[in-house]
Amino acid sequence: MMGKHKFKVGQRVRPSQEGKDGHIFPKTRFEQTGFVTQVDKFNSPTVLWEGRRTAKSYYAGFIEPDRRRRWC
Repeated sequence: MMGKHKFKVGQRVRPSQEGKDGHIFPKTRFEQTGFVTQVDKFNSPTVLWEGRRTAKSYYAGFIEPDRRRRWC
């Protein structure tokens, strides 16, 4: 799973099925969107979730790009 997606700074992401099944996001709603603020050389993105003040780094398999249409 590690090389499935290449993350970029500013990209919208959401929890993946693997992250949901592993209970990685206990306080984050599964439909919630986050933004990648930093990516390290191992493709582990740092994500800032909507409604949160601090960003957190994740294994790349726990999140996926959010390609859902935004309703503004």
